[in-house]
Amino acid sequence: MNGVARLRSVPTTPDSPTDPPPDPVPGAPLPRRAVRRGAFIALLVLGGVAGLFSGLQATRLWQLGAVHLSVGGLIAVVANAGFGVFAAWGLGSRDAALVPGVGWFLAVLGLLFLPHPGGDIVVPESGWDSIAFLVLGFAGIALAAIVAGRIVPRAVRPASPSVLSRR
Repeated sequence: MNGVARLRSVPTTPDSPTDPPPDPVPGAPLPRRAVRRGAFIALLVLGGVAGLFSGLQATRLWQLGAVHLSVGGLIAVVANAGFGVFAAWGLGSRDAALVPGVGWFLAVLGLLFLPHPGGDIVVPESGWDSIAFLVLGFAGIALAAIVAGRIVPRAVRPASPSVLSRR
């Protein structure tokens, strides 16, 4: 062969990676990637709805004796932590825990800064009740991320050869 490698032609089978994918069968399940994208979008919208609802209750106070609690803050921490933990558990992804929190944050930003008819203020920028609402909302997002880190196992990645093992 005089040091020249010859390439052999390999017959292709219908399952070879060079063939185009088969046409989807009507009634066949959606690909996993499409389902995950739809779930992430639904979680983003769910977080936005929770942000809108809790933002409208941000200045409402609940009296327990001498203690006054922000109703919007309580809703925000429970919604962000609950939706985040269930999202991470359901999708098996740690990243999914943050998606409802991102939707909540975008809705709250809209309530804070977007113009409203008649110059109305939905969430005032000062006052302990508004600050408690924002702090508790972010605490719910952090709580969801911490719990998701405990309930969802780390992704197993194949070990790559290191430089030291090549000797």
